[in-house]
Amino acid sequence: MRRLVLTLALALPIALAAQPSLGGRAGAAFRLGQTAESASLGNARAALPLNDPDVFMNPALAPFQRAPTVSLGAGMFPLDRSIQTISYGTPLPPAAGVAFTLHRISVTGIDGRDRNGIPSGDLSVAENLVSLSFGLRTAPTFTFGITAKLLYAQMVEGLTSTTVGLDVGAAYLLNTDWLVAAVFRDLNSKYRWDSSPVYGRQGRQTTDIFPVRSVFAVAYAPREAPFSLAVEAESSAGGWLFRGGLDAIVHPMVRVRTGVDALDPSGAYGLRWSAGAAVENTGITWNPSFHYAFVLEPYSPGGAHILTIGLHIRE
Repeated sequence: MRRLVLTLALALPIALAAQPSLGGRAGAAFRLGQTAESASLGNARAALPLNDPDVFMNPALAPFQRAPTVSLGAGMFPLDRSIQTISYGTPLPPAAGVAFTLHRISVTGIDGRDRNGIPSGDLSVAENLVSLSFGLRTAPTFTFGITAKLLYAQMVEGLTSTTVGLDVGAAYLLNTDWLVAAVFRDLNSKYRWDSSPVYGRQGRQTTDIFPVRSVFAVAYAPREAPFSLAVEAESSAGGWLFRGGLDAIVHPMVRVRTGVDALDPSGAYGLRWSAGAAVENTGITWNPSFHYAFVLEPYSPGGAHILTIGLHIRE
């Protein structure tokens, strides 16, 4: 036993100092965060349902949905990047839930040049994702879920890739205040490219594999207190990243949020800081909620703005 404790004590600093080699790895666009609610919390949503669970972050949260909800979101990032999101989720009584999500992340205004360096016009690229999530409450305190994802990437000159990936998640309710969760994202996710139609005999087939992301999360949401707190640890690409978020109720209709994402113990990766606010419980038809997030990225010339609107159809 002492040997085991000593081994863990020696190995832990090494593991925490390991830098994830995510640079240039496929799927980076989907690691930015898709909704304003999640982005403002540093994307620490795997164990934090709040009023509208982000089922894309953890399919095991699907049974926590309260009512059929439609969400529409858009985000503007520096360097001509943009995000559009449409989702629909609903509980399936007595113990399940389902959600459908469509993401599109695009980059426009790319300066195209030919082999001689002569401008050939602006270019654009896009990555699209269609997901279907299902979650089931198998016990009063345990839920399990799976997400099937269709990935469709559009690169320059008509080069495209269509593949399928999976996410698997679980959540366990320790008591009324504490929830723990684990999610394994981007299982089998990849892009397959065949550039032969573009370059002829000089073209070739290549595969860009998404790094599998193992997320372990815990959330504290006391019923008698006007705040919620969530932290996550993610093992990805040979290293660890950490994130956390705080949600506070300052008025029955207003929430404020802040968070950090991609915190790298080695200090080389660069964290993303975020803040935001929400207006909820409006009481008008479909009880719409409005969420805003401001995200400050490392090595970026400016901040990102994300807005999401949620419509609760039969709340």
